[in-house]
Amino acid sequence: MGLGTDVRLSRLFSHPSGNLFGIAVDHFVGYGNVREGGLANLPEAVNRCITAKPDTMTMTPGTAKGCWPAHAGKASLIIQASYWTPDDRIRDRLATAADAVRLGADALAVAIGVRGETEGDFIRWLADAVRDAAPYELPVVATHLSARLLRWREDRVHPRGDRLRSTRGHRDRRGRHQGRLSR
Repeated sequence: MGLGTDVRLSRLFSHPSGNLFGIAVDHFVGYGNVREGGLANLPEAVNRCITAKPDTMTMTPGTAKGCWPAHAGKASLIIQASYWTPDDRIRDRLATAADAVRLGADALAVAIGVRGETEGDFIRWLADAVRDAAPYELPVVATHLSARLLRWREDRVHPRGDRLRSTRGHRDRRGRHQGRLSR
């Protein structure tokens, strides 16, 4: 692990406990009508989230460009690199490691589905992201959802908390899963 990775990981895990409290702010592609509720005004949602003093905030490149400048330095930025719906009607990558570095991010997040016929595509997304991030010494956060969790998500419960388990045990300050870091 090089100096760049060490610096970025130390910012991500800067809380004295060694854990992190992260907020993902704009991951709404599969949530239905987002023009109502807490994400109707995305800049205000980011403003409200930052008042919770998270260690990290994860968002898409567009949200980072439009909503993050006023909050730069208040938390580590993680750029969300992919999005998809459980039925695969929407499935694409939207950022690269180079994009994340240009935006000043400390990590790149890759959401993948570990299930069904498209599982190989998702694993390829993750492998490509890790390979592309290596020259920048940019950590990659892999957030994964299994078929069991996707069924649970269909009940409109966001898949976070005790039902997700990390093979490396990264948990936020409250003990909830926050994804897996890959170096």
